Amino acid sequence: MDHPELIQRLITLPEGMVGNFHQMEGKDAELWFCCADPPGRRAGSGGGTAHILSEAYAASEAGGGFREWLSSGKRMIIHAGGESRRLPAYAPSGKSLLPLPVFRWSKGQYLDQKLLDFQAGYYQQILKNAPESYCTLIGSGDVMFISSDRFRGIPEADVLVFGIWVEDETASRHGVFFSPRDNPGELAFVRQKPGMQELRDLSQDYYYLMDSGIVLMNTAATMKLMQKSGWIDGEERFRDGIPGFYDLYGEMLASFGTGSDSPDPDLEDLTVKLVPLHHGEFYHFGSNSDLIQSSLRLQNRITDQRLRFTREADHHPSIFQQNARVRITFTDENHHIWIENSSIPSSWLLKDHHVLTGIPENDWTLEVRSHTCIDVVPLSGGRYATRVYGFGDRFGKGPGIGETWLGRTLGQWLQERSLTAEEAGIDPSASLFDMPLFPVTELEEIPGMISFMMNGAGASRTDAEGASRTDGEGSFTTGGDGASTMDGDMPSNRWRECERLSAGELLAGADMVKLFDQRRQLKQQSLPRLAANHHRSIFYFLDLERAAEDYRRAGIPLPGELTEDEPVIKRINDSMFRSRVAGDNPEGARHERKAFRILQEAMITTLEPEPVMPVRNVLDDQILWGRSPVRFDLAGGWTDTPPYCIMEGGSVVNMAVELNGQLPLQVYARPIERHVIVLRSIDLGEKLEIDTFEELERHNRTGDGFAIPRAALVLAGFSNRFSAKRFPDLASRLKDFGCGIELSLLAAIPKGSGLGTSSNLAATVLGTLADFCGLTWDRHQIAYRTLILEQMLTTGGGWQDQYGGIFQGVKLLETDPGIRQFPNIKWLPDQLFTGHETRDMMLLYYTGVTRIARDILGEIVKAMFLNSSAHLSIFSEMRHHARETFDTLLRNDYEGLAEKIAISWDLNQRLDEGTNPPVIRSIIGRVDDLLLGYKLLGAGGGGYLLMLAKSTEAAVRVKSQLEKDPPNSRARFVDFSVSRSGFQVSRS
Repeated sequence: MDHPELIQRLITLPEGMVGNFHQMEGKDAELWFCCADPPGRRAGSGGGTAHILSEAYAASEAGGGFREWLSSGKRMIIHAGGESRRLPAYAPSGKSLLPLPVFRWSKGQYLDQKLLDFQAGYYQQILKNAPESYCTLIGSGDVMFISSDRFRGIPEADVLVFGIWVEDETASRHGVFFSPRDNPGELAFVRQKPGMQELRDLSQDYYYLMDSGIVLMNTAATMKLMQKSGWIDGEERFRDGIPGFYDLYGEMLASFGTGSDSPDPDLEDLTVKLVPLHHGEFYHFGSNSDLIQSSLRLQNRITDQRLRFTREADHHPSIFQQNARVRITFTDENHHIWIENSSIPSSWLLKDHHVLTGIPENDWTLEVRSHTCIDVVPLSGGRYATRVYGFGDRFGKGPGIGETWLGRTLGQWLQERSLTAEEAGIDPSASLFDMPLFPVTELEEIPGMISFMMNGAGASRTDAEGASRTDGEGSFTTGGDGASTMDGDMPSNRWRECERLSAGELLAGADMVKLFDQRRQLKQQSLPRLAANHHRSIFYFLDLERAAEDYRRAGIPLPGELTEDEPVIKRINDSMFRSRVAGDNPEGARHERKAFRILQEAMITTLEPEPVMPVRNVLDDQILWGRSPVRFDLAGGWTDTPPYCIMEGGSVVNMAVELNGQLPLQVYARPIERHVIVLRSIDLGEKLEIDTFEELERHNRTGDGFAIPRAALVLAGFSNRFSAKRFPDLASRLKDFGCGIELSLLAAIPKGSGLGTSSNLAATVLGTLADFCGLTWDRHQIAYRTLILEQMLTTGGGWQDQYGGIFQGVKLLETDPGIRQFPNIKWLPDQLFTGHETRDMMLLYYTGVTRIARDILGEIVKAMFLNSSAHLSIFSEMRHHARETFDTLLRNDYEGLAEKIAISWDLNQRLDEGTNPPVIRSIIGRVDDLLLGYKLLGAGGGGYLLMLAKSTEAAVRVKSQLEKDPPNSRARFVDFSVSRSGFQVSRS
């Protein structure tokens, strides 16, 4: 079972962000711990790791020692507290809190998503699937990965490092792992930023992978790192009070490997393994250039236009606007531009290579030079620090007087403004990062300071009409109440005399609450614009649950309702979005009903162009006997459910099953002389006689035991809706047919069993009627009509139940996106379910607990309507998991199948916590140690429990324990076998 609460998230952040993190990011303080790096000295990645672990330990107030606390659970550590010298705009918040644009090829994202959202999910997946011996995952805060790796079979070691295949140019800028070509899992040595020629030379004997920055460690290895950072085990403190400098990547990892150039005797007893991230994509956000290039690669990673959701040009431009109000028109001359949390009026002129952040609402006239970035940082007391810098500025650690700032050395910059370092209060030996360069002013002085820093003293003057005159490339003026001019050398004097802060001081001095509040307001302003431009924007592909919450909180007026000619899925999205905005009231309920009705009508009308004409196909004394198995869902359940399968396609592994040697779903059809329809339920002991169209078409009433045969008869042409010929009444219809009809139904399975009973019963009724009426429907047509039948009943549901039952054997079922769902079937070997050795280890147990799937289904379908990011990620994982289960069955791997069954159960629980109620947990708890895997079949919560035991002897013990003391009077073991026939119909 997934216990995300057992994985504690630890993140290092800049000092000014630490106190605001939980509130502004909405993070649970019990799951997320944050602190800044130790003050006063550099700790390095190793020392920083040791520091945050020690701080989290102290905050936990654990009773035992540090080692005991460390081994008590799993923890991920994300280092996002660096100085961000090459990406200054996001230094105060930390790179992990960098806002990421919504990807045009993905649904369920949101306007205020952060890099951290993607990092935490990815790192958690690795740690969750890692062996229990691993207690610590360390990840970088300025990278993002996309990978198809499911992280199954992660090997055991003291230290596990992850590499990623990249081109030589990228590898040469990072740490690189080398492994022998004859033993790729062995780490030979590590090189930091090797040259491209060195890579080519070493490639003759070694594979090489770029260091992903992800490291897994067990308790022993983590304690070694602590000790190398100055931790005194037993005394639970650092030797000097804070950790000493220790580099995880440059020292600890570099010491590993059979051919290391710098082995460390203290670490030689640790085992190390290297694994690649399969099909991994690496995105770095370490600099301004990386920010734009990685965002561009992300937007353009899907080139298939059918898989993109916005109607944009084939190649996404290198211009990014988010949480912003931009009122300028870009031309082909504009490129490499990032605008975030900013207002840019039409009076600005932009060029290229800009990062513009934090800029408040303004009416300035400003021409921004190429390769110039502007960051307005709010401070306490209503003041602002204005940071103007070059796109490629590095803010290095050496003496800053000779370092480049705004395209020239700082010495040149001062000279052009007739200033000396001494006059500016600058220590020439300090680094550019530590120099007080950025003026602190009131809002109205900001444009003057921007122009001065870009262009120098006297660079700009404004005439009486507001027209700008300039001696340099840039210009500015302000209008309205904020009019401001700076003439002669006034800007130089003002810049010299005013308070100024360094980039380092801004890390702690920024008013993060004000910064985030401005971003929130701009996001709220963006939403109605996106909604109004929905034909080209990503609005209806956002996580609409989050968007609805923003609309409610901010009181944003709803956009106009969509017209009938809009795509079906978009109209469904729109209606459910309106329902969520309206809330729990009649208006919200009306929109919710409309969303379901749109889906139902869209699916039902797919059959209207194919009317049917039933023709009697039985003799007076004949009885037709239709019968079907049920299905076990092994993997991929829920991906077959509309609208998800319509949007994305579905992928399911299931099997047709007979119980106690019988096909448990049976339907009997016979002709009768009276022109009426008689329905009987053998298992319910009920009878109904129908003699009008109105009574026949009442198939959507909750609790009606005859809803399925009513709807089936309508689909078979005994109502005018799907009939090729119209009749005035039911009697006329039956007279033309040649007889009345008596249908008797038997479902020898408890309701709410989780075996797809209702869907397979519906398919059995339709299949029997098809033969009775000469409709020549094959099994695919019967299964599709069953899908439509369930929409007519308003119960919803997918296609896997009926396909799983009426088609024989074990199989993979897959569909493409589209309103009409016809799965492609790939049959699988069934030896695991029929071979004596493995079959005896499989048990089917009826728990005596039932849970009707309708309520679960309704809630999860609503999440589909809303593009819920949490649900969509699980559905995507389910689809991948179905393919993995398919491969496992092809290998006849019993233990692998047990693992896949357990994962299916885990995924179902992640969708709905109620899937595993206390009564079920109690049953499982009694035999858990004897089982390799198990799951409740179907939507879960009750019904049948499929168990795969560790051995034949373990299966006998499971059976003995549960039979000796059953949880209720209905609980029992049931024999099952793979159905080799599927649906059958025969005649008397």
